[in-house]
Amino acid sequence: MQKITEMHIKVSKKNIQKDSINLIKDFGPEGDAYGGPGDRQITLLGEEDIKRLESDKEKGLCINRFVPNITLSGSTKELIKEMKYALGSCEIQISKISKKCHEGCLIRDEKRICLLPSTARFASILKGGEIHISDNLKEINS
Repeated sequence: MQKITEMHIKVSKKNIQKDSINLIKDFGPEGDAYGGPGDRQITLLGEEDIKRLESDKEKGLCINRFVPNITLSGSTKELIKEMKYALGSCEIQISKISKKCHEGCLIRDEKRICLLPSTARFASILKGGEIHISDNLKEINS
């Protein structure tokens, strides 16, 4: 079982670290500049994935530009598209796997493999509520 270890919202081009976030159904985090309908309401990435990205001796642009709304313990590679999860008192559904690389990224331009496209997850909010650091992420059995 994974836990939330860090959370951010984007406000006026700044990433603001939070101890709790109110997730709004069909929107995303309250106050987030990227919130809205669609398949990218929240972003998730695992601590293990971030460490692997940071350990690449030639860092891509994403390590400095991509800040997920929710950082989880472990890796997000196991989170399956269309699967539903309880996140604290909320419910989310993984809606998209992968993230496009930024133009001008050295890793992309050299056609090397970047971990971010295979580990970044996007989700839709099915049931809103407040989430907190240390809340669990659990698969919902359909």
